[in-house]
Amino acid sequence: MSTAGSRAAWLDADSLPVGVLVADPDGWVTESNQAWSDLTQLDSGASLGSGWLRCLRSGEQRVVLHRVQAVGATGGSRVDDHHITANGGHRWTRWSIRAERDDAQGRVVIAVTDIEPAGYE
Repeated sequence: MSTAGSRAAWLDADSLPVGVLVADPDGWVTESNQAWSDLTQLDSGASLGSGWLRCLRSGEQRVVLHRVQAVGATGGSRVDDHHITANGGHRWTRWSIRAERDDAQGRVVIAVTDIEPAGYE
């Protein structure tokens, strides 16, 4: 999993075929995988912090961030569909958001899958 100079020992997300973000409970992204970069055209450095929100339409940025923060605060999970901007167009994606606890540290894992039908934009 790509980060600013480190690799997550708990998950080898670069082998997954879906985009993965790891965030703190406030939605601040600390890690992303290669499939995320391929899907969004945002490299791992550009996705850190709040940079990951740039792939969403402006109206959806606040909605998705709020949902990530809600899952981070209360635990559990949720699944929603959102448009992302990539390669000059928009794509439908499915966002699976799940809270995790590792010792006292909390994190939110976000898996993003392209669900756009082939040939549709």
